[in-house]
Amino acid sequence: MRRASKHAVEGTVLDFSDFSGGLNLRTAPENIAQNELAECRNMTYSSQPGRLRTRAGVGLPLHSFDAPIDALFWDSGALLTAAGGVLYKYIPAPDGAVGTTTQIGALTGTVRPQFCVFGTDVFIASGDVLQKYDGATLSTVTDSPAHVAGLYARAGRLFCFETDSDMLRGSAVGDGTVWTIPPSATNADPCETQIGYKVAGNIVAAVPSLTDVIFFKSRATFRLVGEYPDWKIVEISRDEEIANRDSAVNVAGYLFYLEKSKGMRLLQGTDGYEEIAPSDTLVKVNPRLRNEMSDTACRVWNLRGRNILLISAGAGKILPAYYEYGIASMPALMWEFYGDVRDVAEPDRDNLYIAIGANLHDFSGRTSEDYDSAAGSHLSPVSCSFSTKKIVGASEFLTKRLGISANSLNLLVNAVSDEPLRISVAGVPLINVVFEVDESPYIYSDTSFIYDNENYIWGGLRNYQEFYVHNVLRSKYVQVRFESSGRPFQLTHFVLETVSVGVVS
Repeated sequence: MRRASKHAVEGTVLDFSDFSGGLNLRTAPENIAQNELAECRNMTYSSQPGRLRTRAGVGLPLHSFDAPIDALFWDSGALLTAAGGVLYKYIPAPDGAVGTTTQIGALTGTVRPQFCVFGTDVFIASGDVLQKYDGATLSTVTDSPAHVAGLYARAGRLFCFETDSDMLRGSAVGDGTVWTIPPSATNADPCETQIGYKVAGNIVAAVPSLTDVIFFKSRATFRLVGEYPDWKIVEISRDEEIANRDSAVNVAGYLFYLEKSKGMRLLQGTDGYEEIAPSDTLVKVNPRLRNEMSDTACRVWNLRGRNILLISAGAGKILPAYYEYGIASMPALMWEFYGDVRDVAEPDRDNLYIAIGANLHDFSGRTSEDYDSAAGSHLSPVSCSFSTKKIVGASEFLTKRLGISANSLNLLVNAVSDEPLRISVAGVPLINVVFEVDESPYIYSDTSFIYDNENYIWGGLRNYQEFYVHNVLRSKYVQVRFESSGRPFQLTHFVLETVSVGVVS
């Protein structure tokens, strides 16, 4: 039987108490930082910096529509929902109970609708003439341009652009229903201007920033500086092609957007405010975004109440990037859902709604279970996992001790599986941590070891006894993996002690 060398060898203690580096999918697992993750699924950060916890569940649908949901928009206590060319209104019930859904009316166009509050009304662009919702009825703005695809409000006007056009149009000052320019127009009358005159391409997206508006044409990027009539158009780039109208958001003056060939990009000022240039961002996860991105279905959302930038490549996976850690170094994780995420709406920091396929869900953290679409009305605990940095050396390793500090999260649910938290090292299961409902919140202290040098680790490892010395696991590399589909938990930190060894005859 092979034995480990008995020469005195100094052990290495790895203390994982900070996970603020997030996912690193660009670099090999053995080369990432100790505070980064090689893999992550359905984990998020707690209120304590760098601590990991399981993400909230979506629960049962609040309402299931007859067609996939196209858009969500929160306004004055109601969630406006567009599905199958029809506009609905969802009114939440107190205490997180299921509210009521009523139909408002049909939309004029077939483009995914975009909403904008102007005064006390909500204006809606869906690819045809504008519509206005006043809180009770949906009406058509008859004086509107014919094929409005996007809109925004600024300086007392409602602005819009049309499909297959480079013309920006503005309403009369203070009146979003007046769009016809009179023969002798004043500064208060409707106005219009071309964005990028004679530059090929049409307007795809318009994103208001602090003191200007950024316009993405299909082949170039411009900024509109100032207000009518004293505005000017400045060209930024002819090498950026945005994926679609809904793939750009503003975060405190920083503009994030998905570019068709480059993935996530950042538009920000350089040395002077007049100089704005695009640059790379989220470099640790951007290669995966580029590989999986759908130009028509990808989306970006800014959850201001949570300081999170949500990025969807166009399917059931979302990358949450936490900009409270700093715009230049914000970490990203990964969430997976049972279907395509169509839209997200954040009324405030306590409430959050998510549209998955044709289903509307409450994503505010009131449940720890996900809807199981295959089983109908069945709920399943959120399945989560993550892997740490991979430790590879010239010799093999003896894994001596693993100490963790974790606590269960008893959310507002009645039935949560008590399936244990499974911990493995180098692909070998080490131990299952069972969170008992009636235990104190902390399962292990920072200094308590799951096993010691006198007793065998766990009966399931008896097949590996020949590699034990003082009851340790021998492996070619060390990488810790946590996975669970049971009770939600939060990991504070864990300590791993290893010893590098050789082989003697």
